[in-house]
Amino acid sequence: MTGKDRGVKPMLSKLLPELTLAVTLAALLLIPTWVPWLDASALEFAIAADVAMTLMSASLVDVASRLRRAPPWWLGMLIAGGILLMYPGAGALILVAWQQGLWIALPFIWSLAERLRELWTLPATTTLEKLRRRTLTFDRLYTALALGGISVAGLVANDLVYDGNVAMSSHTWALPLLALIFYAVATFNIWRVHQAAFAARPHSLWPWIDGGQATDLSPL
Repeated sequence: MTGKDRGVKPMLSKLLPELTLAVTLAALLLIPTWVPWLDASALEFAIAADVAMTLMSASLVDVASRLRRAPPWWLGMLIAGGILLMYPGAGALILVAWQQGLWIALPFIWSLAERLRELWTLPATTTLEKLRRRTLTFDRLYTALALGGISVAGLVANDLVYDGNVAMSSHTWALPLLALIFYAVATFNIWRVHQAAFAARPHSLWPWIDGGQATDLSPL
């Protein structure tokens, strides 16, 4: 098996969740009859929770990728607890997810646990994999910030054009469209960081925002 072949499987494991969401959102916008089973409110919560966790994920990956070896379990728990204390909203999201039902709560809690597990798994990976993980995580944050800016601009434009008489909530396509862009960019970025060009010159998809953070592996 070649190095290229070995790189395809990890890429697919990371790409499929993002691609699935992008395709689902595209179907919701363009051909909603194809997804009659879709609970729009649950999807909105899942997307909002995912985006809300981007900053915490960036903090976790920033710490984990700078460690030279996996910490002992007790130190890892202290680090994880400290990061969770920095982002108390994570606990509130777990509570809201629980109120939505187990089929929403369990995947969310599992996703949170997988993020925390990187404190033990990421230090042992190769430098290139650390750069990939940092780039993907930080770029998700930058994409969310960019789309947040677009949303604010849309709110202002809506208020100016309609003199505040048309609520943005009436534009039911707005949130799915922004989410589609978010996951489409994330899907493309996963493909990008697994290419030879990235291995030769790792860099963020948003270099003017990143300022070198995505490729900074200096020890803590």
